[in-house]
Amino acid sequence: MEKVALLCLKVCQAVLEKQESFLSCLRESGCALILSRFEKILLSVNPKTGVADRLLSMIKFIMFGQQLSEHALVSVRILQLVSRTGSVQTELVRLIVADPTVEAEILNGFVQCLDNQGVEQVEEEDHMKRVRNTLRRSIVDLLVSSLPQPFPNLAHFLLGFNVKKPIGRTVLQEPGVLNSPRSCLHAVLAVIAHQPGATSIAFLRNTPTLSALCYQLLFRLASDNQTSEPVLRYLRTSHDFPYEHLQLLPFGSNFMEHQSWLMKLAALEIRVTGKAKIRSQAGRLLQLFLGVAPDQVRPNETLSGRLFGANRSSGDGARSMLLRILDTLELHHPLAQPLSLEHFNQEYVEQLLHWCEEKDRMGVATCNIKRLHQRLMAELNSVQSLGMAVPKAQYMQEVEKVLGFTLIRNESRVRFLQKRAAIDAWRVVVEVVLTSPTLDAYPKPARTRLILEILQDLLTKLLADDALLELCALCSGTILLLFHHLSLLLDSPDTNAEEENPMNHGPQLLLVFRLLLRYIVKSGDEGSQRKHRSNLYAALVYYLRMVQLKGKPATLQLQMKTRLENFILDNSSRLEALRNDSVEVLLSQGQNLMETVCRDACDGHDVGRLVALAVLENVISVEKRNRWLLYFCSHGYLTHLVESVVQDGKFLADALRAGQMALKRYYRFQSMMSLIIRVASNEVGVNQLMMSGIFAKLSESRVLLMRPEIISIESERSAAPWNNYPMSFLETYHFILFPTLRLCLTVFNSLGTRNQEAAKQVLRFVTAHGELIHDIIKHRTAAIDMQTLQELALTTTVVRAIAASGPLKFDENELARPDLSNFLLQIQREMLALLPRYVTPGRRRNSEESDSMEELQWHYYFEQISANILAYCRALMDQIGYTIPLTTLLFSPKLSESGIESGARTMGSEHFGGRKPVLQLDILAKKLKYSCEQLFLVVAKVEAMSREEQSASTDPTVDKANQKETLSILVKLAHTYGECVESTLYLLWKHLEFYLRQGSEFASFKSRSMLADPLRDKHEGLFGTSSLLDESIKPEEVFQLKKDLSTLFSDSLFQTLKQAQTNYFDGASQSHLVPVLAKRLQRLIHLSS
Repeated sequence: MEKVALLCLKVCQAVLEKQESFLSCLRESGCALILSRFEKILLSVNPKTGVADRLLSMIKFIMFGQQLSEHALVSVRILQLVSRTGSVQTELVRLIVADPTVEAEILNGFVQCLDNQGVEQVEEEDHMKRVRNTLRRSIVDLLVSSLPQPFPNLAHFLLGFNVKKPIGRTVLQEPGVLNSPRSCLHAVLAVIAHQPGATSIAFLRNTPTLSALCYQLLFRLASDNQTSEPVLRYLRTSHDFPYEHLQLLPFGSNFMEHQSWLMKLAALEIRVTGKAKIRSQAGRLLQLFLGVAPDQVRPNETLSGRLFGANRSSGDGARSMLLRILDTLELHHPLAQPLSLEHFNQEYVEQLLHWCEEKDRMGVATCNIKRLHQRLMAELNSVQSLGMAVPKAQYMQEVEKVLGFTLIRNESRVRFLQKRAAIDAWRVVVEVVLTSPTLDAYPKPARTRLILEILQDLLTKLLADDALLELCALCSGTILLLFHHLSLLLDSPDTNAEEENPMNHGPQLLLVFRLLLRYIVKSGDEGSQRKHRSNLYAALVYYLRMVQLKGKPATLQLQMKTRLENFILDNSSRLEALRNDSVEVLLSQGQNLMETVCRDACDGHDVGRLVALAVLENVISVEKRNRWLLYFCSHGYLTHLVESVVQDGKFLADALRAGQMALKRYYRFQSMMSLIIRVASNEVGVNQLMMSGIFAKLSESRVLLMRPEIISIESERSAAPWNNYPMSFLETYHFILFPTLRLCLTVFNSLGTRNQEAAKQVLRFVTAHGELIHDIIKHRTAAIDMQTLQELALTTTVVRAIAASGPLKFDENELARPDLSNFLLQIQREMLALLPRYVTPGRRRNSEESDSMEELQWHYYFEQISANILAYCRALMDQIGYTIPLTTLLFSPKLSESGIESGARTMGSEHFGGRKPVLQLDILAKKLKYSCEQLFLVVAKVEAMSREEQSASTDPTVDKANQKETLSILVKLAHTYGECVESTLYLLWKHLEFYLRQGSEFASFKSRSMLADPLRDKHEGLFGTSSLLDESIKPEEVFQLKKDLSTLFSDSLFQTLKQAQTNYFDGASQSHLVPVLAKRLQRLIHLSS
């Protein structure tokens, strides 16, 4: 009877195994026969009993697993085949729990089968032990495969969850507690249980396959959204499972699969407990991985081995668990030798191997040896029937050879996947440990040294000659994360300068840097994936930014006051030696590294190009010998980059016109322009850039003419699709405009504003986009937003720089161009029309007193525009000279209080019409006083904030990054006010000197017409030299000017100017004319009184 029942079960198993291929053949044949699937028949009503108990009757054989082990094994396999779909499992669970008695018996049967003690490696003749071990593995495999199915499924029922209510409400208990039965979860934990404190892994050696399945099951339970919380809580509170088992790591090279599942489970536990603020449990696990508790770390000790005692060779016991596990990971993998056959067809055998492949429980494609042997023997029999010219023994030898090769290849694939899983698990643990909030309890010096040690060991392992690239690529993301956290630790605003200065870790940083560069070169030579190198490039960018000198200007800006810089900038001299050593290491890699980075920056994956461009930008800023820059330019990469900018500009023009958000192209364009700006900031690079004709090519670009006001019809047409994107049309356009304007400023900063060739090229570029420049400067709105201010600030800075370049010598063809003459004349009018709006004191936001970041930035851009307009006016007066007939007068000799209002009303109109505007000196006097007062207040605020920053350096509640950014904006604002003071003083001095000393002698003096051709004389400058004044200077106006001087230019104004001079100009790193101009102005007023 038992034999008959076993055969019946095997028949059912065979039907389930072959029904898929049978039904597929039936469908392909076109037969009209309709057949039902076998699992539906098993779940249908049994006519003998009247209930659907066929499948339930098969499951009951598991209740007799001790006596009928083979029956139970076949029953479990039938369950595995039947329960592939969630609906079958749900119906089966419903049938089981319908009768409490049957439910308890079936659960007890599964548990008893798992509780069978035995060693997996048994003798061939011990058939029953092998069957029982296979039964245990099959049950755990059934649990693993059933877990992803919809609730409720067999795994939920067998593992002790209450399937009659939501799983999250289940509270798992020990057997007997609150009448809790012993479930398969308890049996699984018993399989891999060991004595607390024991260091033996005998349970792994006795049942290697079963224990691996048990660890996998626990990880699947912990990572499942439904079962994670109750399972982790039970493992943590009842068994202290993660902590007890982690103490046994590393397991060794033979148990990589077990180790990987356990480490992933531990990573989940650290993340969950850290997120739930269960710091005690998370701290214990971190202490286990790091090898020391937070309160045991002394200032000069490492976490991993505490600097290895006295030296690194003190033994494994001194190294942290993370490093000891890393030592056991294998990055090399021997490949199987290619198959060489004499009698069989090589290609056919390879196809046969592919046909016989099937994926195992780990997802490895292994060849079914039994099926392969059958196919080979069938081929051999067919050849034998036709008559063989070769003896059969030789064919049998080749059959055995193929089977042996296949067996070795299967083992190699399984071993490779185990190594891959172990590396991935170590990577996950490292990343979770680094991002755990509990790690903040450890001192920053200790964390820094830990990261450096991990990087050193990991990169050394990756650089091994036999390291397999596919395994090494798994660690690229970890390298990036380690460098990211290292940069945060060494550059965080709340770190102690003496304790966390990168120079304290100079040798370790240089060693890690050298290893990283070697690994990048190796990955480039081996043709690794672009994603792999992208992570390495990003890590390199983090390092280069760590060693760069902070606070060095890269655009057209004057040096800040040295005393103010000290409040926000790090001590750069401490980084100088480290930067120089890093450059030496960088140059020692030769042209291989240069070629790899330059090639990836000009071609390849979008993300890879972005980070490669960032690498080049940072290398050029650090490496002052210009070897990288010369290589980049001499090998055609710069020319290719300029062409790419032009090509992307054409694509972006079409995208803007069509209302498309091509973010990849925008970011790539911005990255390429950022690198070009960095090249332009170098004296060698800017000459190469000018030779490439970049401004001539940008002059032909249509994308800069896509400003919303210019293409209003097109933007209205594309407004609907643009509303679906996070950025507005204007913000997206600024992605293109702002880098282009900054490039013009950087060229002037590198070559100087007096460089004729640079000024002419930039002027041609600006003239080609004259419509854009006019549209920006003429922009009139009631409310001025941040984007408009920033756009106008950059544009006026470019115009100011062109005006400061002095007289330019053009050829006859350019002099005859009417567009250039009209453009210059119109720009002059529009720039002067901005004076009342941006220079007049009092035209500010209503919330001027707000100290928010947005308000500070708004005021900075506003004052930057004001400084640009005043500097532009100063440049107009400087273009020709100082002789009276050629002097350019911009302001009338009136200091009445109504001058500002009348001038503002006149200049506020869009067009001048037939009347010229009249500006009065009262505007400059008010601006001078206001700028001095604001400069004094800003400097005082900077000093107060710097003292607060020093006192709150250890206060974790203070947002130090925001505080540092606010301080930086205040310093730039002080610099802008200083520029306004100097330009205003200069304009006042020039005008008053003319009016008070020489104006009365020329009572009938009339300035030349402003509407004359600005280019009628090569030596008259770019923007004209005539006066704005339309009327003759009358003696009574000069007399009234002398009378009003003592009122506006009182002693209080000069006292305020003196205070500003003491607090800012005397300590400035760049010379100012303010002290000289103030003395001349004061003496001039004194002589006139």
